[in-house]
Amino acid sequence: MTDGTSLNNHVEQFALDWKQQAGINGIIIPVLPPSAGGSSLPKSLQSMNRLADVGNAAWLATDILRWIQVGAERKLFLSYRRDDTKNLADQIHHALVQRGYRVYLDRFSGTPGRFFPQEIAEELADKGCVLLLESPNLAKSRWTRWEIAFARHYHLGLMALNVDGAPLLPAGPQSPDRMNVRTQPSSGELSISDLGTVIDFIARRYTINSIARRVFYEELLRKTSQSKGVGFQELGNGTYALSARGKTALVYPSGRPGNLSELHNIALTYSFKSTFDFRILAGQHQHLPPRANQELDWLAQLAIVLLRGPYQLPGSIHNFANGVNP
Repeated sequence: MTDGTSLNNHVEQFALDWKQQAGINGIIIPVLPPSAGGSSLPKSLQSMNRLADVGNAAWLATDILRWIQVGAERKLFLSYRRDDTKNLADQIHHALVQRGYRVYLDRFSGTPGRFFPQEIAEELADKGCVLLLESPNLAKSRWTRWEIAFARHYHLGLMALNVDGAPLLPAGPQSPDRMNVRTQPSSGELSISDLGTVIDFIARRYTINSIARRVFYEELLRKTSQSKGVGFQELGNGTYALSARGKTALVYPSGRPGNLSELHNIALTYSFKSTFDFRILAGQHQHLPPRANQELDWLAQLAIVLLRGPYQLPGSIHNFANGVNP
């Protein structure tokens, strides 16, 4: 981070040395004032994309989190009662898609022939962050209530737009990140200016909400390990080393349904991987589509990685602490 004045050679060399040591897991993000050009950076860093520091620390932190987040694609599940907020849901869906989000909206995203509840569970798990439209008759929608219960049960990120002063979502273990909105009576949509405010709210709050599930998994791993007397060490890049009874385990608690990049992260990116007796990918694997689930199982067997869900992980750590395979 610089105020726009040129950096000396020592800073450049430090950055390059750090990047070489970190390998593919290292990211350098130049941060400059909006008016500063790339020429203030060392030559080796001038071709990198940069972030602008506009003087708001919270906004800058959110942008950095979005850049470094594993699987940086922004994915969101839109939960609503169609009879109340169909036009508003369509309007927000269109605006978010234009901003580069992958948004699940049932009218546009369902797969013919698929069992509806199973596909909804898969989509919720894949998106990891839910945007709820709190409308006056929301409590009458069985499916919307089920979607929010699922989000809370699996610790997904939860945001809400309270529409026209509707009753708030009943209290639960997780309160949504909420914004109040007013629709236009003639259309049920937001004004252009209000829509821009809503999209900016979602953009600014998305990252912190989307990592809620991962934070839950990391805390679950930490607390269970401590309670069982298991050695616990953070290795960086989202991975942790456990040790007990002369054995070691590498754990990556991503929280999401597993994918190829996460298996690669565990199996290949650590030059010292051979020192671990076990490698574990912890996530919501049970909600992968059937074909993807089969492929993940096959790849995990080839990579010698154990797949564990949120309610299997404590039992695995208990077994590991007692000298049993996790």
